[in-house]
Amino acid sequence: MVINFHTLLFIQLLLFMANMPLIKQVEPPTITVIVHGSKAPSTIAKLLCITHKFRYTPMGIYNAQYLDSTYSLHKMVTTLGGADPHQFPLRNVYLFGWNGQIDTAERRKAAEALYEELVELSKRYPQDMKLQVITHSHGGNVVLNLPVIQKDKPVKVIIDKLVLLACPVQQKTAPNLTDPMFKKIISCISKADVIQLLDLQGLHRENKHQRRCGSLFSKRRFEPQDNLVQVRIQSGMRDIGHIEFIRKHFIKKLPQVLNVIDERWNEFHEQHPDNNKINIKDLK
Repeated sequence: MVINFHTLLFIQLLLFMANMPLIKQVEPPTITVIVHGSKAPSTIAKLLCITHKFRYTPMGIYNAQYLDSTYSLHKMVTTLGGADPHQFPLRNVYLFGWNGQIDTAERRKAAEALYEELVELSKRYPQDMKLQVITHSHGGNVVLNLPVIQKDKPVKVIIDKLVLLACPVQQKTAPNLTDPMFKKIISCISKADVIQLLDLQGLHRENKHQRRCGSLFSKRRFEPQDNLVQVRIQSGMRDIGHIEFIRKHFIKKLPQVLNVIDERWNEFHEQHPDNNKINIKDLK
């Protein structure tokens, strides 16, 4: 049998391809955006000499790699990146800064700015990127304003995972959890967290209806829904406090907490939130 040049070349090409290592499929990047909570009123912060504690991060969106160590969230993001550099590489972690005023109108303004920042951020990454947002305290209510903000916008932001740490549950924003922009929602709570409840939502000037028929104080738990799991966080024999949700001893365990919730999602979804306990001292 005579083999011509083209046939021989084709056979060599097949042999070369057969010996090539398989090309590993690259997973789409997961971008994490962290939104801080409220700040103490400036007069009180100055009186107690704690103003520096509320210097969370620059205003707007900022990459964690370049956050100056003088900002209070610097330790949080470096701890998070060190605890799980695969899930939280600092090059893909961003912080969103807002004025932190304890005011529903200010949180809505912050949500408007956050929407614009997320749209711009999405342009820097592939279309199949995944967006994860982690919030503390009223940072959660900033994010829960997003469905209203983007309702009439041409670009729709999708948040693949929303992690709410100690978010005060308020009548004005809680219904927005059902919006399709949130694919998966995790709410981490503590029965020892008094601060979560202290914002008197019924006294806000925007909440006239709330004064008549709603709750005066904020609440701890959201109403159950399909895309939501609520988990109680403990450390040893006690539930953790409000500020502990952004302290080093919790943040270094946060990647493991999220992994446990993903693994036990169906179990946690069926149970009452008070029975969904994760003790961070049990996590290695």
